[in-house]
Amino acid sequence: MIPFVNIHTHHKATDETIISVINQYPKELQDDILYYSIGIHPWFIKKESLNDEFRILKTALVDKNCIAIGECGLDKLATTAFELQKEVFVKQLELAKKYNKPVIIHCVKAFDELIQFKKQFPETKMIIHGFTKNNQLAKQLQKQGFYLSYGTIILKNNTLLNELDTSKLFFETDDDLVDIKDIYKAASKQLNAGQTHTFLNKLS
Repeated sequence: MIPFVNIHTHHKATDETIISVINQYPKELQDDILYYSIGIHPWFIKKESLNDEFRILKTALVDKNCIAIGECGLDKLATTAFELQKEVFVKQLELAKKYNKPVIIHCVKAFDELIQFKKQFPETKMIIHGFTKNNQLAKQLQKQGFYLSYGTIILKNNTLLNELDTSKLFFETDDDLVDIKDIYKAASKQLNAGQTHTFLNKLS
């Protein structure tokens, strides 16, 4: 059976039909997780610990179970200085390029800046996680080469996926205690595509 992929979650799945990509932070790294992403989140940037965190990050990136960098990104509502956020983000994009890893991105009110970074790293696959914005912005971002990952908002709004490129879609539960299969069912109804699955090999 083809598994369901939960591209970004903080909870382990007990269902063997689900592949969960567990979000991890460098200082809390567990190396016994089957699939995970690891990154420095803009909320938690501390100048004094960056060297250690990047050392751990580089070590994790050669682990076969580490499939992506993230979540990382840009957040204009965070208390972290925005210029520092950009510095830390671009270093992670450089690592993504070096190790050929996709990037799972947290973005709040910084899509213009994010698009500029995408132009600097056109070959790096970037997934905007927890996407909740309107359909028009979604189409624009997909045209720029971004992948979009939708969570529980799919259960509340049945027009978000209209005319989107399904090859650039992922689904996630993030920190919510919901079944990823319910999100897939809701997405499938919107896409009128039966039971649609999303594959990790999109990122290879």
